[in-house]
Amino acid sequence: MKVPLYINAGLALALACAPHFAAAEIFALAHDEAANATVIRNTGTAVDSTARVAACCEIANGSPTFDVLGNRAFFIAQATTGAELVSFNYGTGASSRLPLGAPYRVTHMEYDAGSGQLLALARDVVSDALVMAAINPLTAQLTVRALMVAPCCTLKIGISVMSGSGNAQMLVIGRAAGSEDALLIFNFNTNTGPTEVALPANLRITDLERHPLNANVYGFAHAVDTGLGRAFLLGPAPTFTPALLGAGHAGCCFVQAGASAIDRVNNELVLIGRESAGSPPSLQRFNLNSGARSSGIALTAHALFEDFGLQFDRLFSDGFEGP
Repeated sequence: MKVPLYINAGLALALACAPHFAAAEIFALAHDEAANATVIRNTGTAVDSTARVAACCEIANGSPTFDVLGNRAFFIAQATTGAELVSFNYGTGASSRLPLGAPYRVTHMEYDAGSGQLLALARDVVSDALVMAAINPLTAQLTVRALMVAPCCTLKIGISVMSGSGNAQMLVIGRAAGSEDALLIFNFNTNTGPTEVALPANLRITDLERHPLNANVYGFAHAVDTGLGRAFLLGPAPTFTPALLGAGHAGCCFVQAGASAIDRVNNELVLIGRESAGSPPSLQRFNLNSGARSSGIALTAHALFEDFGLQFDRLFSDGFEGP
């Protein structure tokens, strides 16, 4: 019969004419040392984007956050005139750098797709008071949502994730009233917090990441008593009890806080970490079912994120690059 041949030919033509999209991959916000520029780096191939933010930047730990649907990265950079909000559209190559224009030092920042705002925790540079704030990504205007009653709180820089109803709860690792690390919950729906939730006393959490498909929060932690490092699944409210995955890994890992992502295709938590104090940082992957670990390329970067369809030979083909 001829019909299947015509169908196959038609399908082949349609596929040839269709836009080409890559599978989901893990990318890094990294620094091109030779060019002194911030770039997007493919962690599978170690290839950098042609688009970049030139002469950039001293990036604040824990500040990078991503609007994946809009192909945008946001981060706080330190300039000679003060802190700046940098917006980098890695889909077009355009970038902007705007002064924050407020006496605050941002310690944690997450993009909220629902409001299109950057939700942040920041310190008043004069009083050191902690505030909950929203930052307009187009103007860099910082609006204080709530001022925390002093003394509040000791926070671990870079460890935060959005969760809860409407994803408007920021989960942070730190200490409020107690002397042990705890999970601190800042509710940006009601502009209240923090609610302190006790964690196992022998567990030191070094990263948190939200799964893009099921909204579960995963993380990485070290056991103080055994020294083993392992991934975990954070339990539901109100206890948020961590469920450790696998038997744990000796000597692993010195994790870079705030540099993590979920690989939904391979169902893995991806981190940047060192296997020992003297080893170079590299990509570390942990299976979210078994906790099994594998190591990837050597990598120095500010942050990780997952995205679809980024092909550097197709993106930025107009040669447009922002300063």
